[in-house]
Amino acid sequence: MPYPLKAYTLQRALTLKYLHGLSDNAAAKQLDAPIRTIQRNIAAIEKILRPIEKVETYVQKRVSILTAIELKIIEHMADAGVLKRASINNLAYAFQQIHTARRLEEGKSTANIQYADAIRARAEVDRARKEISERYEV
Repeated sequence: MPYPLKAYTLQRALTLKYLHGLSDNAAAKQLDAPIRTIQRNIAAIEKILRPIEKVETYVQKRVSILTAIELKIIEHMADAGVLKRASINNLAYAFQQIHTARRLEEGKSTANIQYADAIRARAEVDRARKEISERYEV
């Protein structure tokens, strides 16, 4: 069984392969190490890096992935058989979640009143207060 490479040699092998484009065989010759040792050590590193590549892909495409999952869930929820088997509580909860998501997508508040409505109401109160003050000289 080939020996594990020292950290420096492994780093050099990875540099030769990935940064300089050398083959495993060329890297082994340059490092004066057995080809099989180079291949096994690089394979071990690649095994560690594969999940990182998946994570990076997920991060880059997260919105699309979540949107696709959301669509699958909505399609499932909209199935007539699923709707018939669902309890009224489950349906009410699902409706609330979808309603909230839709309002957020529309840029609306998810609270009972929107912030803009509260500001307009406050302005009306201020105008009325000013009018009363002026009328009754308070």
